[in-house]
Amino acid sequence: MSESVWQKGRLLGSGDPSVIFGFQHEDSSIEAAWLPSPGSGRALCIASGGETAFSLLAAGASEVVAVDVNGAQLRLIEAKVSALTNGHLDWLTEDASPFLSEGDLSVEARSFWERRVDSLHRGFCFSGLVERRTFHLGPLLRWFARHPSGWRWKTGWWLLRLAISTGYAAGFRRSLPEGWAARLEERVKRAIMEDRKDPLWVAELGLGFGSGELPVYSNDSTATLKDRLSDLRLVESDLAGYLRDHPEESWNLIALSNIGDTMGDSERQELLRLVVERLVPGGIVVMRSIVHSSDAIPDVEWCEWLPLPPVREVVCPVIGVGRKC
Repeated sequence: MSESVWQKGRLLGSGDPSVIFGFQHEDSSIEAAWLPSPGSGRALCIASGGETAFSLLAAGASEVVAVDVNGAQLRLIEAKVSALTNGHLDWLTEDASPFLSEGDLSVEARSFWERRVDSLHRGFCFSGLVERRTFHLGPLLRWFARHPSGWRWKTGWWLLRLAISTGYAAGFRRSLPEGWAARLEERVKRAIMEDRKDPLWVAELGLGFGSGELPVYSNDSTATLKDRLSDLRLVESDLAGYLRDHPEESWNLIALSNIGDTMGDSERQELLRLVVERLVPGGIVVMRSIVHSSDAIPDVEWCEWLPLPPVREVVCPVIGVGRKC
């Protein structure tokens, strides 16, 4: 099921795969904090918008392999690498169409973006289907965010659930567990009541953010990244398939993002078993979820679950950090 949803690169309808996530709505500094000493750890992660891979490189991972079953996400990361290499942080959050003439791109990536130049006017971080849809809902979301109670909130939340029910691929909708809406509503409402101002939450509301406001794109991080981008490898594959095809490789950290959200219990358990098998002793796996809580993590041998870090994210928080015994 997970492959049929994400490999299509579509939230609705048919057509060529598209960028779904322009950036990762996750605090990737959490994954980076679990690396061993700088320069000594290999990391495997989901490519998505690239922020986790960039954070791991900036934190000192000796090598990062970013895999994604949707090749469009890899074309996005290639474009972001070009922006970072050429010193164009503005391409991340402002009009990025000039990069087609100035950026260093493969023939495949250039062809991909030339067909999608209309998605670049707000920058690479807002080129995804999720961000473009959220942008159009921005004024409505702002209105509901000012009134996190009463009939306005109930109406807004009903509309959001309706949007998910009609706008996302059927495979994703069918995978949503019972009670997912209540859990997500509680997270969003708590964040609004706390009047959270950080860029990640602002971006999740569809309000945008400036270049350099997310930690991975700060001046210090991007200066480090420029020297480390050659240690990033992009692979078009699902994570389980990659792990099976490369049994000789071992990892200090594997970041799963929320790929388990579209899996059944047995598929999620098999993936986690495979992940733990490929970790070095003491290696770390980080799991996130939009719709699950920590009670959805399957039991696997040789894995000790550690105390969770403070939750920053609203939409896709960490639900488990495991260490291989």
